[in-house]
Amino acid sequence: MYRLISLSTALMSFVLIATPSLAQPADQPGWYMHPYWGWGQMFGGGIMMILIWGAIIFLLFVLARALNATHHGLHAQPHHTALEILKVRFAKGEIDKDEFEERRKLLER
Repeated sequence: MYRLISLSTALMSFVLIATPSLAQPADQPGWYMHPYWGWGQMFGGGIMMILIWGAIIFLLFVLARALNATHHGLHAQPHHTALEILKVRFAKGEIDKDEFEERRKLLER
């Protein structure tokens, strides 16, 4: 599980670091030199950056919760009522019949 998180973090880091250098070839002008793009593109880019980072953080949060739930779900004890526990103790021989009947009556009140 931790390997999966480490691998996904390393992959995401590579994508975030390497992608901008691959996005614009060196022989072409950048976005700031394009005649049809103006200041409006910068504001839209900022909003998109916030949305992208929000989505990444949300996905990491959901992944962490899913891994945590899976981990705890494997080792969690099932919920038993007091009467079921009493029956199990009687079956194991931890308590005798008189004590079982006495405690069962107390539980049924």
